[in-house]
Amino acid sequence: MDLEKKRDISLDEIQNMKENFKELIQEKEKLEAMFNNAINGIIRIDLDGNFILCNKAADKLFKKLYENFNINEFQINNIFGQKLWNQIENKKLEMHELCLEKDDKILWFYLNVIYQNPIGMAPYFEAFFLDITSKKEFELQIVNLNKNLEKKVEERTKDLEDFAYIISHDLKAPLRAINQLSNWIREDYESTLDEEGKKILSLMEERIGTMESLINGVLEYSRVGRDKEASTIIYFEKFLNDIA
Repeated sequence: MDLEKKRDISLDEIQNMKENFKELIQEKEKLEAMFNNAINGIIRIDLDGNFILCNKAADKLFKKLYENFNINEFQINNIFGQKLWNQIENKKLEMHELCLEKDDKILWFYLNVIYQNPIGMAPYFEAFFLDITSKKEFELQIVNLNKNLEKKVEERTKDLEDFAYIISHDLKAPLRAINQLSNWIREDYESTLDEEGKKILSLMEERIGTMESLINGVLEYSRVGRDKEASTIIYFEKFLNDIA
């Protein structure tokens, strides 16, 4: 009886071990599926810079630059460069914005590298990639668009300044002629003008003055940016005392 009982216990333990092993296999398959189907690129690198694993997203990313990319034939420093690999190797790199260029191809992405030292396994580095090439290209388009807009605004502003300068300058000549005529009328005919005539002449001279002020204002506007303004040091305390 005792032998049979011991045999039954051993079979139960074996069955439990089988079930535990099955669960481990399922968990491993689940983790591998998550690793391979992750949206972001993930790679594992040993301490010598050799690829251990590379998920589908990372493989697709590297093949944009290297059509013949294969983890068995590439080392990480072939892609990142020795300087960046030195930072990874010395565990001095976490989140990093990286640009990779080859021929006429440019890729931008965020790179996050984590040092892993699990029990029962050799230590390794795990790197996570977030492709931001589209974002960078969009930002570059915005920068170029802003530069083009600034250039157009500068050109239009200069055209407007030139136009204002020319128009106001050309208007001054006939205004001076009108002003001269009004002076001649006052000098030669003021004594013969009645009160209504004198009033109209004064109104005309007043309108000439208003027009001249408007033209001078346009001229001043057209000179903005052309003439360098003189700067003056003001002692604020004395300035306030003078006002007081």
